[in-house]
Amino acid sequence: MTKHLPARNTDVSDSAPVLFFDSAPASGAKDGIIGITLVAARHLPIEGGKVVMQLGTVAHLRCSVASALELRNAIDRALTLMAPQGALKKN
Repeated sequence: MTKHLPARNTDVSDSAPVLFFDSAPASGAKDGIIGITLVAARHLPIEGGKVVMQLGTVAHLRCSVASALELRNAIDRALTLMAPQGALKKN
């Protein structure tokens, strides 16, 4: 008789990074590839007990035009969920 092991999730998303960013200050396109730089703020202590905010790049997003359109559609759907009823309706 064959012994069955418990089901195991082998989805690669188990180890995928979660990207948090505060801004996307730079973007461009070359040879059909879209490029977007994502940055996040961090707060660093300095002399005299003060704190300064410093921006740092967290990711360089690169994708095809088709993928960029799909990402934009996903962001639009998520924003619609976050908006008050009817606030983001397109004309």
